[in-house]
Amino acid sequence: MNIASTLFNVRKEIKKDLYTTLKKLSLLGNKNIELSRIDFNDNTLEILLKAKKDFNLTFVASQIKFRKIVKYFDKIVNFHKQIDCNVIEIACIPINCMNGNEKNLLIFIEKVNSIYKRLKVHNLILAYHHHSYEFKKFGYRFGFEIINDLFDKNIKYIFDLYWLKNSNINSLEFLNKYQNRYIGIHLRDYKYEKNILVNTPIGQGINDIKEVMDYIKDKDIYASIELKSDDPFKDLEISLNYLKISKLL
Repeated sequence: MNIASTLFNVRKEIKKDLYTTLKKLSLLGNKNIELSRIDFNDNTLEILLKAKKDFNLTFVASQIKFRKIVKYFDKIVNFHKQIDCNVIEIACIPINCMNGNEKNLLIFIEKVNSIYKRLKVHNLILAYHHHSYEFKKFGYRFGFEIINDLFDKNIKYIFDLYWLKNSNINSLEFLNKYQNRYIGIHLRDYKYEKNILVNTPIGQGINDIKEVMDYIKDKDIYASIELKSDDPFKDLEISLNYLKISKLL
């Protein structure tokens, strides 16, 4: 298991200076990066290649909205081959599926399976990142049940501890049930203050971080720290220190 962090944490910072942001992440000891919210242009490519070399970074996956994968397929394939990132991660279920529309979900699944086949030709892996929408009813069944039944069995998952907890799903039972399908998880923690949900650094909240990390420690996957923070570098440092002190890193 490899610890990573997602660029979603520093989405504001990368818009200002991607190279310096990657440098700061590497200085915290964070060498595994899950790409998110980046542009697929020559300038970004040049910066990522330089940062990869200068800071010895590994790009474990790249989170992209599905419509962009479809629209810019060739560009995205070439881009990720050049930076040696072989996991293309669907960031979210389409908006027209979020309200439990079964017809739209079935159309989406068909398109995902088609994209998987096209990516396979290029030796790229397709993975799917869920939120809580998938655990609502689509007709008579939960969305994730339909997705799991109809996705090509070689499409992988990125499971999100925050959204599992938010959906009242036991993370360990869920990970065990789908243990052959996921290649990554998102670590995100939170707590309640006066009945208000407050995001926290990893290990400072109520999520099952330690139990999950103990469960996956020997698996060939990545665990990406996800934060929703006004001070992401500070909270990332706190998160990494928790994992080190807890001997989870």
